[in-house]
Amino acid sequence: MKGVIDPLTQVVLLEECQIMLQDTGFNFDIDEVLGDSRESRINFQRAIIAYYLRMVKGFSFSYIGAVLNRDHSTAIHLINNYGKKTIGRDLKTFWGMRCRVDEVAGAMSMAKDISLIDAQIERLQKRKEGLLKQRV
Repeated sequence: MKGVIDPLTQVVLLEECQIMLQDTGFNFDIDEVLGDSRESRINFQRAIIAYYLRMVKGFSFSYIGAVLNRDHSTAIHLINNYGKKTIGRDLKTFWGMRCRVDEVAGAMSMAKDISLIDAQIERLQKRKEGLLKQRV
């Protein structure tokens, strides 16, 4: 059974992933990631997002599954097994992205000056407010 999450929270978390990983060239379409496709390219994107949400945000597998419109077992699989089944260039890219997520996690946990993070949070809150206004 898939978890339930507020759609606005879902969009904000996915946009946060885009912002935090934008310097790596990692980009994804939110609608594709949330869709039903099992295409390799989209599963790759889901795996990176799941890894980010687990390692940086510390979310549970159930919550990650809900963010991605998937079951918790899919989140576990994406994080633990995706790299084992990926070959060639995609494997190098996947592990490179995981290393970048680890760098982001380390930088965030060691940061003494959190003004940059506060600015990102403020931007995301404004985005969420904008989405709420559109919803009404």
